[in-house]
Amino acid sequence: QTNATMFSCGRGDRDVNAAEKLSVGFNSNGELCLNTNNNSFVVPNATVLDTLWHHFAVSVLRNSYTNVYIDGLQKLQLSSSKIGGMASDSIALGSCRYTDSVLVSGKYNYIKKQEQYFNGALDEIRIWNSALTADNVRLDMHSRLVGNEIGLIAYYPFEETTTGSIAAYSLKDYARKKVVYAKSNALETANTSGIKIPRTKEDVSYSYTA
Repeated sequence: QTNATMFSCGRGDRDVNAAEKLSVGFNSNGELCLNTNNNSFVVPNATVLDTLWHHFAVSVLRNSYTNVYIDGLQKLQLSSSKIGGMASDSIALGSCRYTDSVLVSGKYNYIKKQEQYFNGALDEIRIWNSALTADNVRLDMHSRLVGNEIGLIAYYPFEETTTGSIAAYSLKDYARKKVVYAKSNALETANTSGIKIPRTKEDVSYSYTA
C-alpha cells in the first residue's frame, strides 16, 4: 500500500500546530514512516506489508532519545527534540484524521478531514504516559494487558463483538476518559494476531538500599 495511515493524531507532517501531532503509516513509496513535528521519518528495513502480523512500538523519552521497535527490535533512533506530542480532540485507527486550514476572504476556515485509509488489520492498541524500554516492549507484546497497568492511559484490544443488537466482550476496551467510537466500514476478521491471556505477575522480594 501507499499513502495509508494506521494511527493518526493529526497528520504530523503538515498540520496546524504540527508540533502537537503524530501519525504512523506508509508514504507514497510504501515505506513505513513516523510523521511528527512537521517531519516524516522513514523506518529503515521495516518489511511489514507482507500479510503477516507485526508489532510496532514507538517510545519517547523526553530530553533523550526516541526509539521505534518492530517485533521487539530497534529499527530507528531519533533525538526526542524532533518528536512532537499528541494533542487532539480525537485519534483515528486505520485512517488519517486531521484539521486542514483554507484561506477564504482573508480568513482561515478550519475543516476536519479523514483520508489515507489502511487496508489491513489492527489489534492491541496501547497508549502509555511513560517511555518503555526494549525489554518492556518485548515482555508484553504477545500478551493481553489487564487494563490497570501503571502508565497505561488507553487500551483497545478489540475484543468487543456485535451480533445484531447484542454486544458481548471478553476484555472491555479501556480508556481513561469516555470514548466515542466512530465506526466506518471496518470489518472483523478471523485472522487473529495470536495474543495470549495477560501474563502472570509475581511479587518480588526486595529491600531498599540508600
